[in-house]
Amino acid sequence: MQAELLAALAALSWAVGSLFSAAASSRMGAFAFTRWRLFFALTLLWALALFTGQWRSLDASSVALLALSGLIGIFIGDTALFACMNRLGPRRSGVLFATHALFSTLLAWLFLGETLWGWTLVGGSLLVSGVMVAIVWGRRESETHAWENTQGSLWTGVVLGLVAAVCQSVAT
Repeated sequence: MQAELLAALAALSWAVGSLFSAAASSRMGAFAFTRWRLFFALTLLWALALFTGQWRSLDASSVALLALSGLIGIFIGDTALFACMNRLGPRRSGVLFATHALFSTLLAWLFLGETLWGWTLVGGSLLVSGVMVAIVWGRRESETHAWENTQGSLWTGVVLGLVAAVCQSVAT
């Protein structure tokens, strides 16, 4: 029960965080916004690690893998996600980013020997088709909020969102 509650809180934090970051990301640009986000996250993480003494729990052999994960998932993935958000808005970029679950499943099948049968395939297919329907037909003409406008090419935004989802899956 605690794991499910924490997962729900993480999803809520992600959803609220994307609403807060939409305006800042569009004003600053994806690279600048990611750079400032990483600076603040690093500052908080190091302060927490020093305060709790947990920095000693990271062994030297894991540092390279952690750095690679951060480069792929945070630097490339988050930058692509915020570039996608600047083009498609927080709702559609969030919907696209939800495909990371499918990409994680496919990577687990390819590299970890997980099986993909039955309900897993049905769920993955429903996820991808639901995401695509929400992206292509999800905007109503009555929605005039600036976040619902597409800036530039829809397909460029979709590709950026999928790159973000793949990077998140690879990093995980």
